[in-house]
Amino acid sequence: MNLKLEERMKYPHSNITAILLASLVALLLMPLAALHAADHVLFINEDAWHYFTAAPDVKRGKGDENTPPMLPQFTLTKKGLENYIDEITRGHVTHFVMNLNSQRANFPSKTWEPLWKSLDEPERDRLDYIRAMKALYENGVDPYQVWIDRCRVKGLQPWISIRMNDLHRWDKPKSPNISTFWHEHPEYRLRPDGWDNGLDYTLEPVRKRMLDFITEVLDRYDPEGLELDLMRFPFYLPIGREKEYAPIFTAYMRELRKVVNAAAAKRGHPITLSVRLRSRPSGSRELGMEADVWAKEGIVDVIVPTSPFGSFDFDIPLAEWRTWTGDQVQIYPSADEGITENGKRRNATFEEYRRWSSIMHERGAKGLYLFNLYMHPQDGDVWNGVLSGGLAPSAAPNGAVSTKRDDADTATAPKESK
Repeated sequence: MNLKLEERMKYPHSNITAILLASLVALLLMPLAALHAADHVLFINEDAWHYFTAAPDVKRGKGDENTPPMLPQFTLTKKGLENYIDEITRGHVTHFVMNLNSQRANFPSKTWEPLWKSLDEPERDRLDYIRAMKALYENGVDPYQVWIDRCRVKGLQPWISIRMNDLHRWDKPKSPNISTFWHEHPEYRLRPDGWDNGLDYTLEPVRKRMLDFITEVLDRYDPEGLELDLMRFPFYLPIGREKEYAPIFTAYMRELRKVVNAAAAKRGHPITLSVRLRSRPSGSRELGMEADVWAKEGIVDVIVPTSPFGSFDFDIPLAEWRTWTGDQVQIYPSADEGITENGKRRNATFEEYRRWSSIMHERGAKGLYLFNLYMHPQDGDVWNGVLSGGLAPSAAPNGAVSTKRDDADTATAPKESK
């Protein structure tokens, strides 16, 4: 704690020792990842269903076959959950971002329906992993608390990610992910149909529902950061009139910041607030996301520009982001797991990950964010190369690189994607 003279004068002399001791304790308790954040930051996002559908002791259902199975040590037990964090931390990963919701909660929420409400509903599918998830809690194991605790033991920053308008499998009548709220209130949706028929955030009941949920999440868990995933899905305001209604969403972001600040005061440490947005400022502006205002007002601390639905954007314009948002926020570019060529999607190779990371580092990125890494087999070169430090600045390939990109900001979304 480096107090200037005028700041020191605000404190009685008898309090100086206590202040310094408190600062020393805080420094010692700070996650190791935070201490090294200036060297290299690497986020790994863990989605809401991956672990529970791919664990070796869970029966895999229809629709789960595209996700590679996990290794035998990653069971749906407290030890298996801890083993997974140990696996993640074996290289240069600094932040573990865990998502705990679709339109329903992955924990016994008091404000939202839990995912296992679907067990009491007729004709729902993919229920085996949901039964297993519910059984964990009934046996006294909260997977997100286990991960948060293990992250701190291993020197990793635990973050929580909230999907702000998730629509996974909205078009499947048997989907367990879609809430009763969405079904019973078609008047709250942006459209009657289509993958942009999420909830309309100009409406108070919609905003309150999410505000209450985030408040509950931060009361239940103690993360180092909270991510608002505005890419799942990216529509929040009336279609075609997003810029007109943008101030409503910005006012809502101010409310959310107050919730985060209150939680931070209760916990006694800062909670970083981050947003995932489209890969270009123009794309965010078109959707009414006033990230420049959020940055300049101190509403958000981190912005993650990313391409949607399994795309690699090799040309994320970091300089343009800095010009738009200023230097008040950190900007960490994100890659998904896929490459789209001639209309067909495939998993990216490790060399493509390295090429992407090289471009981002050359453009001044202080860190990287990886989404859907779990789509790569855990015994393969991508998973192991990334977790072993293969995307650190010193490991990135040099020389000429291609900047050809998927036009992800205008791509048509697939019917279903994790």
